[in-house]
Amino acid sequence: GASWKIRNESSMRLLTSGLDGDVIVWSLSIDDVSADRRDEFSRRHFEERHGVRDNTMGDSITEYNGGSVMAMVGKNCIAIASDRRLGARLQTVAFDAQRVFKVNDRAWIGLTGLATDVQTFVEKLKFSVNMFKLQEDRDITPKALSSLVSSMLYEKRFGPYFVEPVICGLNDDGTTFVSAMDLIGAPCFP
Repeated sequence: GASWKIRNESSMRLLTSGLDGDVIVWSLSIDDVSADRRDEFSRRHFEERHGVRDNTMGDSITEYNGGSVMAMVGKNCIAIASDRRLGARLQTVAFDAQRVFKVNDRAWIGLTGLATDVQTFVEKLKFSVNMFKLQEDRDITPKALSSLVSSMLYEKRFGPYFVEPVICGLNDDGTTFVSAMDLIGAPCFP
């Protein structure tokens, strides 16, 4: 079992449960912190502990509608999954939101973020993918799709789409591909 020593009453304990059930404990002393910082820390700790948030617009706009997407690759296989909840902050609006979109038989894209921007971005992406297919007379590869999405996002960097894409797919030789990006198209390859 884990044990800890509380230095005084103003020490705060944050508990996190690990994947294997072990408990990790942090003891933070806030004696030497200003009153404003202490109040902010206490408010955040209360919100995290009780699952409530202040209703001010301090959150990221990409979190407004909620959502998560995850992609996995294995030996000659891929998987992409998302939740289906569409919310407006803590209020649930629908349970059938689409976040994963099939680009072709070998490429998929998952988009989280502001729901209106997801819809707009998907329509523009469909147009660009169709233009690619007409010009090149072949389906777009996952790597080319990643480059296309990255350039589409970077093009709008001063007024970005509030979407965060995850792209996965299979190349023609059966190898797997997965990438993710931020709002301005900076790719991340595992």
